[in-house]
Parts: sequence; C-alpha cells; structure tokens
Amino acid sequence: MNRREQIARVAHHAATEAVLRDALIALRDAGVEVMPLKGVLLRRVAYDDPAERTVGDIDLLVRGRDVRAAHEALEAAGFAPMFLEFGERQRCFRHPRHKVLVDLHWQLFYPDYFDLDAEGLFARATRDVAGFATPVARMCPLDLYAHVLLHAGFASWSVESPRLDDLPRVAERLAVDPAAAAAHLRAHGMDRVARYALRLALRSPGQGHAGRVLAALGEDRRADLVAAAALALMPRLRAHPYLAYAPRRMLYRSGEEVVANAAILSARAARWVVRRVGLATPPR
Repeated sequence: MNRREQIARVAHHAATEAVLRDALIALRDAGVEVMPLKGVLLRRVAYDDPAERTVGDIDLLVRGRDVRAAHEALEAAGFAPMFLEFGERQRCFRHPRHKVLVDLHWQLFYPDYFDLDAEGLFARATRDVAGFATPVARMCPLDLYAHVLLHAGFASWSVESPRLDDLPRVAERLAVDPAAAAAHLRAHGMDRVARYALRLALRSPGQGHAGRVLAALGEDRRADLVAAAALALMPRLRAHPYLAYAPRRMLYRSGEEVVANAAILSARAARWVVRRVGLATPPR
C-alpha cells in the first residue's frame, strides 16, 4: 500500500468513526439501545489496527419496538433518510457532513430465513461501556460468528470473491468453540446455509476452524447435498435474472420454505423458457 492509499484509508476510518459516534449519541439521547454490527464491531474485536478493517457503511441493530424512535432521533440529528427496504428489514440514512451511510436494522435476515431474531440477539448480548462512544449491546461471540459466516455466504451470491478473512479472526480472537458454534448454527435454523458457507470458506487458506465447525455439524446427507449443490450452481447462475436466487432459497431454515421457494422458482424458470422459445420462434 502506497502513502496515498494509507492516507485515504486513515481518512475514511476517521470519517466512519465520526459518523458512528454521532449516530450512537443520537440514539442514546433518544433512549434507544443499539447493537453495532459488521465492520464497526469487527474492527474492534478482531483487528489489532482498527483502520485495517475497512467499512463501507455503518450497520446498527435496534429492537423492532424502537424503530420509530430511532428513525426520528437520526433525522433530528441531521441524518437524511435514503430508503426503506422492501419487506421492512432496514432503513438507510446519510450523514450530513461525511456522506457515510448508516443502515438501521431491526432484524438481520427476513423471518423466513433463519431464527436469529433481534430479541434473542439482545438477550444474549453483553453491555460494552468502553469500546464505543456510548454504552452499547455487544453481540455474543457465537452470534457474531454466525453472522459473519452467513454474511460471507450471502455476499457470495452477488460477488465472486466475498470477504472471508473476518471468520478465522473472530474464531481465534473470541475463542469460538467449533462444537458450540455448530450447535448454535443448528439451533437457529442455519444448518444448511452454514454447510454451504463453511465449504465456501474452506476454499481459502487459513480456514481450519471452518473445517472443524463443519465436522462438528456432523453428517446430514440431505443438508450436505443441498449445500454442495448450491456451491456448484452459484457460479453458473450468479448473473441469471430468474435463476440466480434458486440455490440460495434452498438453504433456508425449513423444508416447507424450500418446497415453497422451489415451486416459485420452477414457475419462474418455466416462464423464462417460454419467453426464450417464443423469442426464438420465427414469426409466420
């Protein structure tokens, strides 16, 4: 990294930290408990040099009952609302000076994905009074490991090289036990997607812990088959407008969801085939 890149990284680090501070103070003053997510948390718990962990935006989790108060507090502090995600999972705000985005979440995933709900996350969290500008709820190590794993797995649906280096760092720094991680993933409906994401991680060096978690999950022929199929299909379907989400939807928590989504995707695929055949048929 040259000097210009170093200066840019330090400046971006300072900007994201300033935005995080302003958001946390605004939410604290409104009486809203907050849990920092993703990069702003990982740079504190998994890196010796926080500036080494780049952050694109600021991700914060609040309880569902606090969404309105959190929204109003951020607006009052000058944050501009950017969009409300379809399906009601997060809202996005832009900082008035630094233009860094704050994503306000009240659930990590849609309810039909997994059982990692906000109330459970807050119940298992500890109170961090020193790591941030204000006291916050710090995600428990097993939840953090699960979130990093699943986020890397989900990122692979849109980018060819998802960021996987956070995973071994969290495992090592927080002393995540592989058997406990496997039990936690299984208990929260993440068995199939974990098998996919762990296999994905094992394609990168330094992922021995991922292999131990995968071994601790044990053999499940059906789940392993679905995960392996998703891993094989994704590179071929990533850019396909109708089928790109097919493998991902097969990794949801319940068999009912798998069947329902398979039916929907089959209908979409059939419609695409009909359109292609129709376009290929010369007019009479």
